[in-house]
Amino acid sequence: MLTNPFTKAVIQLNKKVLEGWAQNKPEYRNATTILLTTCKNNEPVLDACPYLFAYLGPQGSGLGDVYIGIILLVVALIMICGCLLGLVKCLNSLLGDEVKTFIEKIINTDIPIRGLGWLTGYLFMLLGAVITILVQSSSVFTSTLTPLAGTGLVSLERAYPMTLGSNIGTTTTSLLASFAAGGSHFTEAVQIALVHLFFNIAGIMLFYPIPALRFPIPMARCLGNVTAKYRWFALVYLLSMFGLIPMFVFGVSMVGPVAMYVVLLPLGVLLVLVTSISIMQNRCPKWLPVKLRDWTFLPLFLRSLEPYDRAIMRVFGNLSCCSRSTGVDSPIIETKPEEANTTKTAHTNFTFQPDEMKKDES
Repeated sequence: MLTNPFTKAVIQLNKKVLEGWAQNKPEYRNATTILLTTCKNNEPVLDACPYLFAYLGPQGSGLGDVYIGIILLVVALIMICGCLLGLVKCLNSLLGDEVKTFIEKIINTDIPIRGLGWLTGYLFMLLGAVITILVQSSSVFTSTLTPLAGTGLVSLERAYPMTLGSNIGTTTTSLLASFAAGGSHFTEAVQIALVHLFFNIAGIMLFYPIPALRFPIPMARCLGNVTAKYRWFALVYLLSMFGLIPMFVFGVSMVGPVAMYVVLLPLGVLLVLVTSISIMQNRCPKWLPVKLRDWTFLPLFLRSLEPYDRAIMRVFGNLSCCSRSTGVDSPIIETKPEEANTTKTAHTNFTFQPDEMKKDES
């Protein structure tokens, strides 16, 4: 009710073309745009039902669907980031210290019954699934959960099972759609919906029941601390993890299986080796040779983001999105853990600065 008028004023799509392409109907094979170009009375869109991006379509400047989609993507990202920032600031200003303390005690406290505290995470997982089923969107739920975690009202230990639960709740959408498919493709539709469901269940069984395998929590905290120090790291991380690295792996795989094993296998072994040494540095440094008890023997650019930060600040130092924070310095590989004033969180192999961690966790 609130968003449809705004959406229709910006963009309108021809659902018949989308359905025709999805069903491979021959009469829609030559369609060149998915924008709505005519209204119900078949009058030109610019005369009968104008919307903002109609003037960029085939009856206007002819910009093309691809470029219009890129523009919409940029606008949508700016809007969602602005809304999340606004939510965080509003919550911080509206919630007093007493209210925050009360909410933190309720949400972040385990079940007070002796021996049943371990069920708390599963209850929040169920809560996340139920809420996602009600709103029919895991994106809506997680986008609402993000500012709550940003203000410190919900800890990462609570946000983690709720996010896992939302991954289960979002499968109900595909299940309902598969039941409504009918026809000769009913079996295939239900099958792929069940694949979606059991894939998410398998992920939860792998990364939650055993506390030692809940490493996404310390990983998220570590990434948050790094981003709090180096704001540009968030963009680099997204571009690398969802763009450059998949493209690199795909390109190597296209050369052939031999080339893929020759390139990726050594990288995998190196990653496992570095991770194992880092864990041993934090937990049992005496088992390592003296030289491997810290990473100071490596060049600075291999163990810290500081050199990259200086280079980026010279180019983009005036941009607020890339400006440095005054939080804790979070190098790629921590050095001299035995000399640092550190604390270990539950079920994690990482170490963090105790005073700075709470400040930078948001």
